[in-house]
Parts: sequence; structure tokens; C-alpha cells
Amino acid sequence: MLDVKQEALKFTSLWLEYGQVDKDFWMPGGVNDGHFFATTYLPSNIDHDMKVFRIALAQEWNEKWSTHLFYYGYKRDGLTAAEEKFFDDMSEWGLGVQYKYNPNVTFGLNFVQADKGEKKDLNDATSDWSDKDNIVRFRTKITF
Repeated sequence: MLDVKQEALKFTSLWLEYGQVDKDFWMPGGVNDGHFFATTYLPSNIDHDMKVFRIALAQEWNEKWSTHLFYYGYKRDGLTAAEEKFFDDMSEWGLGVQYKYNPNVTFGLNFVQADKGEKKDLNDATSDWSDKDNIVRFRTKITF
């Protein structure tokens, strides 16, 4: 992992990360709590060996406003021939803006496009299926 703070780059911080996660690795509380993968689709129990690449940029504009953007890529390893027909690499990208109302309250508006890495069943021409989701999140963070 490489973590370069905004003070060094002047206009943005930079986070680069590469990792490997073994099959059956279990994450208490899942992955959406922001402490492991901040992703939409990974389960608490990883079902395949996986390589992870993450890049994130964050900009602190002043004491109140900040922005960010990120890209996460996940490559499943060890797929069987049957699984390869239905699964591809997963990815997710997003951007957002945060407003710090006071030291304890922050509001955020984020857009995320998540690709589950599932392939359409080509034998079913009638299915209305997409492996990508566009997500808009409005979050309020309150700390005590």
C-alpha cells in the first residue's frame, strides 16, 4: 500500500493498494463498514481467491468541503470452467463530495457504479439483466 498525503502533493492525496485475499477469508461485519473493502458486492465470506487493486484520490478544499474519487478492481482466481462462463472481474468506481457542518456532523453525496462481474446468460435472450448498478448515496455521519 502506498499512502501519500495531500500535504506532499499539494492538490490531492493518493492511495494505491494491491492485495490478495484467500478463499474462505471471513470478515466480521462484512465489507460495507469501510474497514476492509468499501465495496458493494463482496460477501462477508470470500468465495474465491482474489486479487485486489484500489486507487483513491481525496481533496480537502477547506475546513468544510472535500471531494474524492476511487476505482477498485477485483480479480477472482481459481474459477472452474463452468464458473468462468458466469463470472468476470468485479470493479467499482465512484466520486463524491462531503460537507462538514460542524466537527461532529458531516454530509456526503456520492455516486458509485458497481460491476458485479457476472456475465449474462447468452442462452436466455429474454432476460433483462445487467451486471452494473448505478448507486447514489446521501450520507449523514454523526460522531460523538
